Amino acid sequence: MTEKAPVIVDAALAGARLDATVKKAFALSWNDARRYIESGKVFIGEARMTNGARIVKEGDAIALRMNVPKPLAFTDLRKEQIVHLDDDLIVLDKPPGLLAIPFEGEKDTLQSRAQTYLARVEKVKKAETLGVVHRIDKDTSGLIVFTRTFSAKTALAEQFRLHTATRAYLAIVHGDAQGGTVKSSLVGDRGDGLRGSWEQTAMAKRGEKRPREAQKAVTHFSVKERLRGATLLECRLETGRTHQIRIHASEAGHPILGEHVYVREFRGKPLFAPRLMLHAFGLGFLHPRTRKAVSFERGPPQDFEAVAARLREARSDAP
Repeated sequence: MTEKAPVIVDAALAGARLDATVKKAFALSWNDARRYIESGKVFIGEARMTNGARIVKEGDAIALRMNVPKPLAFTDLRKEQIVHLDDDLIVLDKPPGLLAIPFEGEKDTLQSRAQTYLARVEKVKKAETLGVVHRIDKDTSGLIVFTRTFSAKTALAEQFRLHTATRAYLAIVHGDAQGGTVKSSLVGDRGDGLRGSWEQTAMAKRGEKRPREAQKAVTHFSVKERLRGATLLECRLETGRTHQIRIHASEAGHPILGEHVYVREFRGKPLFAPRLMLHAFGLGFLHPRTRKAVSFERGPPQDFEAVAARLREARSDAP
């Protein structure tokens, strides 16, 4: 395939995912569009783009550069990502765009990087298997704990199961969101193939009985800051269901910036974000060995702060 001239995103393409835009703009198949993005051959301006879920905006210059080499993968843990380490557990600050644990054949994960790091530091040939007691999404940044012993995994898993571990997030959502508590029953398919709250399904509105597999989900929202067309929220989990914050925010009419799944009912103009604007800033639990309460905090990364700063400046400039 020969090089093609850059495509400038117009109003008709603005707001779409990068992979869909590349497919349409360069007349590619879905497989090719995603493969070129993942292999680092797609650029916006001079920035290499490897996240197909990125939302494009009007004026973006998208280039397909077939001759550039694939970027080298960084598969080691950085010291600044280690928030806490002891004989029982390791608390890490996960960067966005990296899976926490293996999924669909992807082997480069935060878990694997931590295992490799510990094996090298402790000078052992075989890396220990770190235990998983909770998860955060690939595009979400922030705190996650892995356990290093079976007893630690058993103790922490019980705390997460009983919802006694504390988890707090920051989210930038569309619109003028309000604080409050959202309670619902999450189901795997709300009738259109997506996870969602049973109470908002057509089946529930017809009076059908709630399915047994529905899971209680409770999220506490509080307003941290009003931004231009958006709100910075603190989100505290009482329960920890899959995509809970994303679903509750979207169903309240305020999807998270960068959201590309739970946005079907959103009719507003999407604000640009390079990825899902969700960051796990707080994590607390009883230490599995000492049984003393421990808590950790880590501020959001640069991409999150940049979006907040842009919207904060835009609000101050508004008439």
